[in-house]
Amino acid sequence: MLFRSEQNIIESDQLYDLLEHVVVDMYYDRDGQRFPEKWVSYMKESIKTIAPEFSTTRMVKNYTNKCYQKAIGRYNVFTADGNRIPMEFKLWKDKIVREWKNVEVVDTTIDKNNGAYVGKKINVASVVNLAGLSPKDVDVQVVYGGVDHHGDFVSPQKKSLQHKKSEGKYHHYKGYYKCPDTGMQGLTVRIVPNNELLDDPTEMFTCAW
Repeated sequence: MLFRSEQNIIESDQLYDLLEHVVVDMYYDRDGQRFPEKWVSYMKESIKTIAPEFSTTRMVKNYTNKCYQKAIGRYNVFTADGNRIPMEFKLWKDKIVREWKNVEVVDTTIDKNNGAYVGKKINVASVVNLAGLSPKDVDVQVVYGGVDHHGDFVSPQKKSLQHKKSEGKYHHYKGYYKCPDTGMQGLTVRIVPNNELLDDPTEMFTCAW
């Protein structure tokens, strides 16, 4: 597995090599003409294929689909029954904040046979302490993916674990994921709030590892 600094050196060398031996040569290849025909053809193709992804039309569509329509939908939900829904949501948030200091991942176990390879199914089991919360208040997730030489995730992915049983404030979760890549891999389990009225589980800035 390459360190990030080594990867940067390799990619920068490849980029400079491409510029020196392909791009610059193409720009100065006029072949008796006033302009570099091949260079211009590449530029036209770039504009045709890239411009739509960076246009104002695309931007407005993204804002509409990802923000404005969702905001209108949330407004309709919150105002559908007077103040009942927002008041219940506020009480739920207060409960999360009150109990979260005692929420923790107690134990996590995984398959350890024969290492990991791309596509291998990795079974994960975890025991969590939810304090005064219930399983419906949270989402217990396995976070996994490649890690660098510092042990930090490079491109992490996540998958929810399934609640299997409860023993008082302790709750057992199980699930699996498939190893996504080669190289050094890592995983951890985290707990985040879960409520259909949350726009995103991270909006409360609460997460237990």
